[in-house]
Amino acid sequence: MTTTTKQDVDNLKTGIQDQMAMDTFVNNLIDERKDSEITPATRPALYKLLMTKVNEAINEHFVSLLNDEEVKELDKLLTEHIPDKQLNDFFRSKIDNISVEIATALLNFREAYLYPMWKKQQEDAAKAAGEEQQNAEPKQQKEEQLEELDALSPAPVA
Repeated sequence: MTTTTKQDVDNLKTGIQDQMAMDTFVNNLIDERKDSEITPATRPALYKLLMTKVNEAINEHFVSLLNDEEVKELDKLLTEHIPDKQLNDFFRSKIDNISVEIATALLNFREAYLYPMWKKQQEDAAKAAGEEQQNAEPKQQKEEQLEELDALSPAPVA
């Protein structure tokens, strides 16, 4: 029989909160991107892919913060196939302000994920503005021609 300690319960609560935060983050990313190709049928697969990619981005960011000696230590731990809790403890012991670093990794991921759609929206808006300008130029020319005609003296009446 195993006994559950307060620490175990706190870790479980933290894990659930972290999972809920990641779930919300990924769902908000999908919604914010406003990709017309995402359908209710494709959303679960995209969600799963993004969850994997977000976790990879966090891990890559963590590794980038380690010095060479710490990377060697991490490699050794990974070859030993340590549990996730030990891996998390390793990063917590090596990285100051880990919550800030997680936020940084998430913001960087968000920017990289949303930028292509933002850029496309900007290009579409510029294209629409250019078309509107092209359509406005003939209208402006016609108005100028009408003003010129209005400025002419009336034809003499015989």
